Amino acid sequence: MKLHNSDKMNMPHQRVQRRLDVRGLTCPLTLLKITRAYRELPAGALLEIIGSDRDTPEDFFKIMHRMNYDFIEFGRKQAEYLIRLAKSRNH
Repeated sequence: MKLHNSDKMNMPHQRVQRRLDVRGLTCPLTLLKITRAYRELPAGALLEIIGSDRDTPEDFFKIMHRMNYDFIEFGRKQAEYLIRLAKSRNH
């Protein structure tokens, strides 16, 4: 189920530059891995995160407001979530 997808239309052909699989990990390790992967991305790159910890998405959005990114997509399927975001070119 997709919860938000408004920015995806603005980036129709952008391909994922980095996939981060944090399934089986829990906070705070998931957040550490996500923020580290984000910081390593070049501007404009798309990061895809797949995880299973049910608390990570809520905590993720609490800390990511401090970073300059373009939100692309968030979805859940059963016990897993998918987050896609692009590192802002204005970073």
